[in-house]
Amino acid sequence: MAMANKAINLASVGSVFPSSVDKLKKSSSSTSVHKKLRVSRFPSVKAVQSPVESGTGRWARQRRPQNVDGDFFVDHTCIDCDTCRWMAPQVFKRVDGMSAVFKQPTCKEDRLNALQALLSCPTSSIRTEVPPSDILEAQKTFPIPIDEKKLPVIFIIPNYFILQHHLTDCSVIMCTWNSKPTLSLWLCDIIYFQGVYHCGYHSEKSYGAASYLIIHPEGNILVDSPKFTERLAQKIEMLGGVRYMFLTHKDDVADHGKWSKRLSCDRILHSQDVEVCTTDVEIKLEGTGPWSLGEDIMLIHTPGHTEGSVCLLYKSVKVLFTGDHLLMRESGLDIMEIYNKCSVPAQLNSVEKLLELEFNWIIPGHGRRIEFKDVQEKNTILEAFVQEKYTQHSSSMNVIRSLHV
Repeated sequence: MAMANKAINLASVGSVFPSSVDKLKKSSSSTSVHKKLRVSRFPSVKAVQSPVESGTGRWARQRRPQNVDGDFFVDHTCIDCDTCRWMAPQVFKRVDGMSAVFKQPTCKEDRLNALQALLSCPTSSIRTEVPPSDILEAQKTFPIPIDEKKLPVIFIIPNYFILQHHLTDCSVIMCTWNSKPTLSLWLCDIIYFQGVYHCGYHSEKSYGAASYLIIHPEGNILVDSPKFTERLAQKIEMLGGVRYMFLTHKDDVADHGKWSKRLSCDRILHSQDVEVCTTDVEIKLEGTGPWSLGEDIMLIHTPGHTEGSVCLLYKSVKVLFTGDHLLMRESGLDIMEIYNKCSVPAQLNSVEKLLELEFNWIIPGHGRRIEFKDVQEKNTILEAFVQEKYTQHSSSMNVIRSLHV
């Protein structure tokens, strides 16, 4: 199904939620976004080992000498995707072009973070000397809401339940994913979670790109594709399933077909990024947009990294999902020029478009999440970044700018 510019009518497609969700009171509260973790199936330490078991492969699975002594270590198959370093920065850092353990976890939180990073590694390059007895507990934490303190997860319960129990305007009850709701909450027929979750299960097919789940009253949205895992699929179903699988661009599609079939969701991808493996995508965006997915979800065409790169703006919580369009590395903002498949000048033009949008968070497919103090700080930082890049690419930019005069 092709989509011309402006809008996708959610009402005409139906919802993953029961009809009684319409009775729920809409919340103006923020959702959850920012640094957290990820998961992968790990019944034993063997599951961490990639099927590279012959010739140089056995050597590649040995401990890198750059690791400190102790249980956790990174082997030679690391692809330097940075995932473990932003998930567990207190344990991992970059040494000689790859990740390494610079400090063994010394507390429960650090150990959990390290296990989550281990489970998240797209190449299974993080290992332990002793099979971890608490790996299943780490698996149970996914998907995880991002930054529970600043953007807490919320429950929304039906109005009739509030009236029946004489509650005073508390249709929104704040709590976190890991907290235990009171019995009275479970007595209502619907408990609605809202938030943004890191799915984990990074796939080597997407060079370790992160996937996120948006929990939304008009239907959940899976942003890009994690590695397919039944355990994660079941957890996503518990959160209401998925209505749309939004693919930011052609690179980070990984197991999109398996997810679409398992969750019965419609995939969205710009037509200019459709390739052989994505010809069966249900919704192909056409033109330059923007397109809307309901009242507070906007899709913005940001060509440059690829011709069909598209960002997703979650307006109510001021979060922008950028795919490979714009990200944060340890060294600062980046547009991954070395991996550009279309036009760097066009990509910078698309970054400029972001100055017109209101958001405080950037959640990329690769690299670190960014939280700005406010929109003004966001614009100041982006303007400086774009100006620096314009200077570097001034000759090319003069040509492309003339096309817009």
